[in-house]
Amino acid sequence: MKKELFVNPAAAVTILMLFFILSCGAGDRNLPQADQGSRRILSEGQWQVSYLPSEDMGIAVSLYLSNLPSPENVDSLNFEDSGIPDSLRFNRFWELGSGSVLVMSASVPFAGGRVSDQEVWELLSSAELIPPAGLRTVRLSDRSVSEVDSVRALVSVEPPPGVSHEMQIAFNPENPDSCLILTDSVVVRFTGSNTDSLQMDFTDQYTSVISVAGRFVREGAENNFVCYADSQGIYSGVFICVMGMNRLYLCSDGQVAGQARLTSAFLTGRGMYPVSRTPEDYTVSFSVPEGYRVWTPLEEMSDSIWQSGPGGIIGGLPVAVGNYRETTLLDRYSLMSFEGGAVDSLDSLAIERLVETLNDKLYFPTVDYSFVEVVSPDGDIVIPGFASLMFTRSSLDDLADVSSWPETLSSGGIPDGWQIITGAAEGFLVQSLELDPVLLQMLREWMPLCFYEKFCTDPETVPAIREVWLKHYLFNTQYFSMTFDSLDTVEYSLADPALVESPLRPFAAGGKGVIILEYLDSQRRLNRLPHLLHDFTHASSANYWAKICTSLRISRGTEIHELLKRLLYLPGIPQIQASWYEENGSVFITASEIQPGPEFGIPLETCALHFQDTVVVRELNFLPEEGMMSCETDLLGFGPVLAIDLNLQRLIPADFIYIGTAAE
Repeated sequence: MKKELFVNPAAAVTILMLFFILSCGAGDRNLPQADQGSRRILSEGQWQVSYLPSEDMGIAVSLYLSNLPSPENVDSLNFEDSGIPDSLRFNRFWELGSGSVLVMSASVPFAGGRVSDQEVWELLSSAELIPPAGLRTVRLSDRSVSEVDSVRALVSVEPPPGVSHEMQIAFNPENPDSCLILTDSVVVRFTGSNTDSLQMDFTDQYTSVISVAGRFVREGAENNFVCYADSQGIYSGVFICVMGMNRLYLCSDGQVAGQARLTSAFLTGRGMYPVSRTPEDYTVSFSVPEGYRVWTPLEEMSDSIWQSGPGGIIGGLPVAVGNYRETTLLDRYSLMSFEGGAVDSLDSLAIERLVETLNDKLYFPTVDYSFVEVVSPDGDIVIPGFASLMFTRSSLDDLADVSSWPETLSSGGIPDGWQIITGAAEGFLVQSLELDPVLLQMLREWMPLCFYEKFCTDPETVPAIREVWLKHYLFNTQYFSMTFDSLDTVEYSLADPALVESPLRPFAAGGKGVIILEYLDSQRRLNRLPHLLHDFTHASSANYWAKICTSLRISRGTEIHELLKRLLYLPGIPQIQASWYEENGSVFITASEIQPGPEFGIPLETCALHFQDTVVVRELNFLPEEGMMSCETDLLGFGPVLAIDLNLQRLIPADFIYIGTAAE
C-alpha cells in the first residue's frame, strides 16, 4: 500500500475542451501525435497523456482508468511488515464523464527523501491529456443505474393534486358578440399531496376569473399561473370566456385557442381555462342549436352531457361544434367532416397514411383517434390535441408526397408536413396517460421516419434519412455544450428524469432516441410496443425498467436485456473507432468503443466493402484470440478494398470513426 496525494486540489474537475469533429461513419482520421522532443507518452486503452519526464530516475509513472466516484476514496497509506511506509504516490486525475476517471500516478520511494515533492508535482503538472481521435466533448452524466432508479422512485411516490373541470359550453350563432360562451368551474384538491400549489397554463386576456377558495396568480412567464390551496387544501374558481364571431383567438405563445363562426366553432383546449401537466377530469354540458353536432374526446353519458373516462385526459379538452357527419376510417379511428362537401382528396390520402402509420406502430387497445375538420378564414390550420387532429380543408396536402424530403433534409430544412406527423403522434400517445415524457418524445419524433419509410418511392434513400437523426443529435449536443456555458449541458441518460428539464432533451430524445427505436424495431423488439403503451395508461413510471421489460417480454439476463438497459441508462452514444487492413483475401477489422464509461456492447454483424465500382456486404467473423473481426474479400475482378462501412443501413445507434487501415 502507498500514500496517495492528488494534484489539482483547487480544481476537482478537469474539463476536456476539444475541437469538435462530427463523426458520421465515413472518412479517415489520424490519431493525435505525441509532442516531439523530450515529452513522453503514457497510454491506457485509447487514452493517452503526454508529459515531461523528471531527470531523477526514481519516479515511476503509470496511467489507469477508474470508476471511483471520487479519487479521495483511494486507500491512503500502506505499511509493510516492518511498519515503515513503502512509497508515496502522487496522482493527477481527469474526470472524463459517465463515472470514469483517468488517473496518472507518480510513485517515489518513501525512504531517503531523494526526490522532492516539488519535482513530482512539476512532472504531473506538465501532463497533457490526449483524448481518442473523434471523441465528443459533451460532458456525460456520472449518475449510475441505481441512482437513476432511486430518483425515479422518489419522483413517482408523490401523487399530484386532483384537478376537475365542470364546464358549460353554449354556442349561439345568432349573437355575434357572444357566439360561444364557456364557463368552467375548476376544483383542485391538494388532499393526499404534500404540496399546496399547482402550476397551470392559462391565457387571461380573454377570460374573467373568480377565485372562490384559495388563490390564482401569475408567476413568471405570461401564460404561467399558479393556484394555491386554502386552509382546507382546496382551490376552486370559475373561469368565463365569451368569444365573438369570426375572431381567431390565440394564446400568449401564439398557439391557436379557438374560433366561433356562423356555422361552426372549435376550442383546442389551450388558453381559455387553466390546464396543468397532469391528467384532469372533465364533465361538460353543451347547449347548441338544433341540427348541430358536438365532437369531443369524452364519453357521452346522456343527452348533451359528456364525461372523461378513468384517469382523465392531458393537455386540455378539444371541442368542435358544427353540422358534422362521422365516417369510420378503421376500428377506433374516425373522421368528422362537414355535411355538404367532400374532404379534399389529398387530405383524404394524408389521413389514410397517418392512420396506417399510427396504427402500424403505436396502436393500443384503449386508444381512440379522430380527425376533425374545422373552418378558419385566417388560413390553413392543423392543431393536434388529445386523441385528435383538427385541420382545415387542404391543410394536409403536404403529406401526399414525400419525394422532396431527402433534398430538404440534406440542406438543413424541415420537410413540409413533418410537424403534422409529430403532432398527430403526440395526440395519440398522450392517451397513455403515465407514459414517461422522454419515451413519449422518442416515439413522437420517430413517426416521421416511419412515415417516410412506409411511403417513399426510393428505399435506397432511407439510410441517408436515418442518418439525419444521428447528425441532429451529435451536432446539437456538441454545439450546446460548447456554446452555452450558463446552461446545464450535462448529457443525462434517456432513463434519467433529469433529462426532462435539460436543454439537451430535444436532441437526446428526438435524435439518439429515434435511432435506438429504429434499431430495436429492426431487431423485432418493438412488436409488443402496444402493450407497453397500454401498461403506462393508468400506472406510474416508478418501476420504469421492470414495466418496459414486462411489456416487451424481454427476459432478465438475455443479451437484449443487457443491451437495452445500457442504451436507456448510459448517457451518450457508442463511439466506435475502427481500423482495418486487407490480407490474403480477407479484411481484418479492429473496433473499440472510445467514449468514457462502460461499453454499450452493440453487436456488429456485417461489413460493407467498398470497391472501385461496387459495394459488397459480408458477414463478420469474430476472432477472439486476435481481438478483431474479419470478412472474406476473395472476389476476382473487383480489385482492392478502398473503404469499409460497419453501419451501411444506418440502423446501429453509434458514431463510427474510421481512422484508416490498421497497417497505417
